Amino acid sequence: MRISYELGLPKGLVFKVMVLATLSTLFESIGLVFFVPVYQYIEAKGDVAYLISENEQWQLIDRGFSWVDMEPSFSALAAVVFVFVLLRQIASYIRIISVANARETLNRRVRMKVFSLYVSATLSKQEATSNGEIVNDLTLELQRFGSSLLGAVSLVGIFSLALIYLIILLFVSWEMTLISFLVISMGLFPVRFLYRHMRMAGRASTLANSDTSRFLVEKLQTSRLIRLAGIEDAERESMNSFSRQQKLTMLSVERLMASISVAIEPVVLLLTLGLLVVSVDVLHLQFETLGLFLMIVLRLMPVVKDFMKSRQLLASCAGSAEALTSRIQDLYRDREDDNGGMRFEGLVDAINFNDVTFYYNSNNKIALRNISVSIPAKKITAIIGPSGSGKSTLIDLLPRLRLPSKGQIEFDGRDVLAFCLKSLRSGISFVPQFPQVFNVSIVEHIRLGKSNATMDEVLEAAELAGVSNFIDALEDGYETKLGESGSRLSGGQRQRVDLARAIVSNSPVLILDEPTSNLDPKSELAFVEAIKRINIKRNTTIIMVAHRLSTIENADQIIVLNRGKVEGRGSHEEVLNSSQWYTGLFSESKTETHDQAQGH
Repeated sequence: MRISYELGLPKGLVFKVMVLATLSTLFESIGLVFFVPVYQYIEAKGDVAYLISENEQWQLIDRGFSWVDMEPSFSALAAVVFVFVLLRQIASYIRIISVANARETLNRRVRMKVFSLYVSATLSKQEATSNGEIVNDLTLELQRFGSSLLGAVSLVGIFSLALIYLIILLFVSWEMTLISFLVISMGLFPVRFLYRHMRMAGRASTLANSDTSRFLVEKLQTSRLIRLAGIEDAERESMNSFSRQQKLTMLSVERLMASISVAIEPVVLLLTLGLLVVSVDVLHLQFETLGLFLMIVLRLMPVVKDFMKSRQLLASCAGSAEALTSRIQDLYRDREDDNGGMRFEGLVDAINFNDVTFYYNSNNKIALRNISVSIPAKKITAIIGPSGSGKSTLIDLLPRLRLPSKGQIEFDGRDVLAFCLKSLRSGISFVPQFPQVFNVSIVEHIRLGKSNATMDEVLEAAELAGVSNFIDALEDGYETKLGESGSRLSGGQRQRVDLARAIVSNSPVLILDEPTSNLDPKSELAFVEAIKRINIKRNTTIIMVAHRLSTIENADQIIVLNRGKVEGRGSHEEVLNSSQWYTGLFSESKTETHDQAQGH
């Protein structure tokens, strides 16, 4: 697993953990080693002079105590043991907090990195990426990755701790140490085969989590359709199937982890007892030496268990780390290019499409074919055509959400690629067919278009959008909460409030993607009037995609797209003479109007 490289495991953390683990082990080791002189002191019945004369270690102890002007005693030796164990606990506490802080810091960094790469990715990549997969990666899989990070860092500390214990054991009895190492290695070897299955189970669990999250997000977005279509039972069964698979894969991981955990302690305990028999019956170790050796071995038991647990975490969370790494690499490869250095100051003359063709790489479907049209500055240009004719694709090319497969787009004679992407998009405001409205106040939503907009600018935008009277009539006025997805507003109110958000920035270009498709005739008329006001008072270049003649009849220019080609362009009268599809739409519209007038 390339955790350290791909997801940025802090090198400083590894070093810090090694130092703290080493200090922790040293403090504990010194405390444990001091149990030997405690045993010796008890055995000699407190005869310190005898111990000093017979034992080099006691000579060192006496010299050490003399530095602090103290005499060796039982209470002093016990105090030394306690102090070093306490220091060990302090070092352990700092290590645990450091690892937890690093884990959460890294989780935040990964979360921000994935989100930043996602919003910087091409529109095609965003469309091809499931929202459920992104949510799953940034929640459950990131949490599991944090656990694997904890396991990886713990291994560093465990190796450091085991090394120091090994040195002490070698000092106590190299024969016993060698035997212990061989026996423990042989005893734990059978457990290793479980790790391969653990890794496979971890990957299966990651896949099941991703599938469930993707399904859940998709269905939450279409809950209204599910109810109206009467397919609640079918969707419940689908969710049950995904949840069942998720449960089975997680149980598989937990079962393997439990098997490893349960197998470790009996194996280590059996080996420890065997070593104890060898040390007494074969090597005939002294009581204090045997006691120290046994104490260290018993201290190594949880170390071995922690080692196996950390290995478990790494194996079980391998799929999570791989999924996050793959996601980051995938989004990084498909990020938007911004090589333009020119600032977009506004539109003076026109936007020109020069023989522009666009096709989707996923299926090589041609959406636009050899488009050559001009959109005049400070005028209203309407784009109309049947579904699938390429209208939305055409307007996506203007702010460079997509790039032409062939041909060139120019703003006042300059290639659109020459402009700085941020500058270009700040000069183009956009109103979608379905406004993205959050549960914020009206003034907060309008200021999404310009975060530092003054209240006067907000009021002017609301006036131009034709919603000022409606807002003033509300009890809380501009502080009124919109509700989730703007649920407290009607369709027309929501559309015009979002229009105010788009125009508060005073961008020179305003794009509207079928803004009246879901409005009743009265709301549509109010919206069209708002568009005219904006064009007149702001000299804004307005490009409007529509499917109703009533929305675009009075536009300065109408462009008819049909099957990815320009079928007609000009004024309403000119397009009637050049576009067969538009003529048919006009005839249908007249018939419908006549029927309504007759009361049919």
